[in-house]
Amino acid sequence: HDALPISSSGGAALQNVAVYVFDTDGGQDGIAYTNSSGAYTVTGLTPGASYNVCFDASQASGGSSTFGYADQCYQNVAWDGVQWDVPNAAGTVAGTAGALATANAELTYSGAISGTVTASSGGTALQGVAVSAYDSNENQVGVVAYTDQNGAYTVTDLAPSASYDVCFDASQTTGGTSAYGYADQCYQNATWDGRSWDIPSGATLVPVTSGAATPSTNAALVSSGAISGTVTAGDGSGALGNVNVEVFDSLGDVVSEATTASNGTYTAIGLAPDASYGVCFDGSQATGGTSPYGYADQ
Repeated sequence: HDALPISSSGGAALQNVAVYVFDTDGGQDGIAYTNSSGAYTVTGLTPGASYNVCFDASQASGGSSTFGYADQCYQNVAWDGVQWDVPNAAGTVAGTAGALATANAELTYSGAISGTVTASSGGTALQGVAVSAYDSNENQVGVVAYTDQNGAYTVTDLAPSASYDVCFDASQTTGGTSAYGYADQCYQNATWDGRSWDIPSGATLVPVTSGAATPSTNAALVSSGAISGTVTAGDGSGALGNVNVEVFDSLGDVVSEATTASNGTYTAIGLAPDASYGVCFDGSQATGGTSPYGYADQ
């Protein structure tokens, strides 16, 4: 398929748009990237077959949009960028032996979501919080943003005329006064376990419009909890260092880890409050004690 320039809603050519060609079963049959003129060509397609052509603008350059451009399939059908989720309304293009079919696109401005993340106690800005947007199918969409030193963020490249869950992963955050980190949540104040496929039912959707950022999607993160203790040899021969301590949630996923110091002490941080956990001890690398054969896990 050969195309005239892929352009923005302002008419400017867009470069580096990934153009995917899918067969009617959803299989990918070709890919090309637009050049500086917005043109692309996908070759090697079967004559007489029909294809969906979809445009991924996540890496697009050119145009005047501050927040990127929305993905779509031919003709002007919004697309979430997921290969197995080509919209039913997408137009098809037929391959013709020895000829080039034309499938052009004019991509609309994306929207964005912005806000500030602070500690709920003291109001200190939190840096390094990963902020992600999720669509109605719990697919992560747009560009993951990280809060700056002022706690500010902007998630861009979101399809307009849609609403999203916005979730805050505080596992790498800095700032604030909590000794144990901060708990993840989704907007607005909905406790989150950090799993993209498990957006809490209490989360509040945030609407997005073309060419604009939905402001004030703020979060005040509560302090996490922690579990601490001391690991010793069961024969009374002393503290065990270098024991790996794993903390599991109710689904059996590891949510925190720690390693014992030479005196056997540990603290596993970053745990969501108001929850219960399983704690397990891996003694395969343990040091200390007098056992010539090591120590059993428990």
